[in-house]
Amino acid sequence: MLALTLSLILLQESRPAEDLLAEAQKQVETLSSPDADARGKAVDRLIEIGKGAAPALRAGLAAKDDEGRRLAVFVLGEIGTQEGSADLKRMLAGDSAERVRVEVAYALGKTKPKGIATSFAEQLRYESSVKVLRALLVNLPNFRDPDTVEPVLAFAEERESDYLRRIAARTLQELTGQMFRTDFAAWREWWTKYGEKFLEKARATAAGKPAPPPVPPRGIKRASKG
Repeated sequence: MLALTLSLILLQESRPAEDLLAEAQKQVETLSSPDADARGKAVDRLIEIGKGAAPALRAGLAAKDDEGRRLAVFVLGEIGTQEGSADLKRMLAGDSAERVRVEVAYALGKTKPKGIATSFAEQLRYESSVKVLRALLVNLPNFRDPDTVEPVLAFAEERESDYLRRIAARTLQELTGQMFRTDFAAWREWWTKYGEKFLEKARATAAGKPAPPPVPPRGIKRASKG
């Protein structure tokens, strides 16, 4: 009798979660609606449901329409769940829609799943969209991964776009605390001389070990030519 009573209690407690998931599935379907107002209300409701909507949102990542996928990505980022991170990593490199890849970069920048900084650094090498590249660079500092300094610096050195070079310079500044603006020769000189010390200090700090002597500050002076 006691076992039956407990089973009934557990069943009753599980119903709200099941009901919310069923509602979330309907709301996710609405993300693909041609009605912008309906889409907006669905986004708000899914955010209210929170992490309980994650399974339905993961299914929404496979929506045929770009806006449906983009909104599913947006909500996952807003509710702060890492569920679906593997799907988002694949979409970062593989989704056909630029606006979806941009949204993925921002969502991953909020949820910060393990190893994502490496994925961002790799994507800098292959991405062709300026908007997506900007999203990658803007979100990279969120991960505080010192190993991304070299990929960002190499990216900036290879680019001709002043716009992207300025954004890369700000990313480097946030990652290192140094300030050489868009003088990437100065950035490279500093990194060549002090990069190992910077990485050593960052890794010691992350491991809770005593930090080595501080890295020399910004303002490195290069030898004048003749």
